[in-house]
Amino acid sequence: MSGHRILKILLFGLYLLIWSCSSGADQPQPLTCPGHIVGNLNQSPTIILNTPAAGASQLSGFANNIDAANVKVVIYVMTNMWWIQPWAAHPYTDICSDGSWTSYTHPWDRIAVLLVNPALFPASSTLVTHPSLEPGVLTWTGYPSSGPATLTFSGYTWGIKTSSDPFDPGPNYWSNDPSVVHVGTDGLHLKTVKINGRWQCGEIYLPQSPGYGAYTVQVDSRVDQLDPKIVCAPLFIYATPSQELDIEFSGINGLIPSPNNAQFVVQPYTISGNMIRYIQPASSRFTAQIKWQADHVTFRSWNGWSASPEAGDIIREWNYTGAYIPLPGNERVRMNIWLLNGQSPDNSTGNEIIVKSFAFTP
Repeated sequence: MSGHRILKILLFGLYLLIWSCSSGADQPQPLTCPGHIVGNLNQSPTIILNTPAAGASQLSGFANNIDAANVKVVIYVMTNMWWIQPWAAHPYTDICSDGSWTSYTHPWDRIAVLLVNPALFPASSTLVTHPSLEPGVLTWTGYPSSGPATLTFSGYTWGIKTSSDPFDPGPNYWSNDPSVVHVGTDGLHLKTVKINGRWQCGEIYLPQSPGYGAYTVQVDSRVDQLDPKIVCAPLFIYATPSQELDIEFSGINGLIPSPNNAQFVVQPYTISGNMIRYIQPASSRFTAQIKWQADHVTFRSWNGWSASPEAGDIIREWNYTGAYIPLPGNERVRMNIWLLNGQSPDNSTGNEIIVKSFAFTP
């Protein structure tokens, strides 16, 4: 690990300690301005971030076509996840009569600047998903230019998980590089790839909460041939570490002990009865499904891509009726591939999973 990165992590750790213990009342605060109409309210709002110098602690820019009495600037910066700036107690920055705004920040790798109506945007202190995909964002800009924040797959817009420092699961580095995450004519490709000497992993997520219903993916990959250090989850539903539904596959003697290579999980997995393991056969075309209801969750995997499988095609089915069924509202549907404990794969090349399609039925 470079001296620069160690210093950055130490500085950010100090910031987190101060941030968690203080309201920031003794720290520099965003410039306070009275509200004004800026620009033309009949046109779309815009936001500009003036290009900051490397390591800048002050940010500035301009907003237009807004009522500054009801619209504010919100800033997030990324390290291992997105952190609100300058303080959790001061998430909203005023916009002046000429459209200018000024605020402060702590150490950053990337910056996202949002225009929001505070009444419709309860700012979270941290985010693991891209801030621009939060409900209530009017428009946004970012620095530096770092590739796409979203992709389109199976008729849905998905966010792409990214991180500048290692982050769970793993922990790993997460990338939106096209070699790691892209959509082709045959479906969604998620891959573990070594870029500039560092292994990167792929994950996408739905920004919205579909809620109870049937979630189905068609997979076009041999997950029985995964490297022992690689885990893939073509379908999981995540709200918090203790509110999660998973369909996962791993290489032999990896996350899942041999002879099994697949598992259905209701978190916490440490609770007896919250997980079953099975053998996923050598099939390159299979379907995985989670039917999530208030009183039960049914997990299924079957050979082929039929909507209604024959009994002989079903690989494994499990009906869970325990006490840990998540409630809807904060969950996000996700798909990923990652490295166990962030370790390099044994095969030195990584693996790829192709998801042909995704469907949701309420």
